[in-house]
Amino acid sequence: MTGIRITGWGIALPDKIVTNDDMAASLDTSDAWITERTGIRERRIGGTTSGLAQVVELATQLRGRAGARQVNGARLGLAVNTGGIIEGDAGFVGVHAIRAGSS
Repeated sequence: MTGIRITGWGIALPDKIVTNDDMAASLDTSDAWITERTGIRERRIGGTTSGLAQVVELATQLRGRAGARQVNGARLGLAVNTGGIIEGDAGFVGVHAIRAGSS
């Protein structure tokens, strides 16, 4: 392999918003405690941005079965999930299907 080319990337912003007050209703915390320590006031969760859905998409791409979404020649993949996982919340989830080629 003489080079690697990233053929696409994306971002998603789910509709469901969970505020610090929402979290405080079921956890021993408060809006002030979270905001002072992290600066985070709300997060978005759900939909196809969950870690599992992203990994399934990556596997589908690498198997060549993604239909119209297919990255042609996808042979390598990268999945990233950072941030706190609290009741389904992920700070960042990213999946990249990468086509290896000579560039």
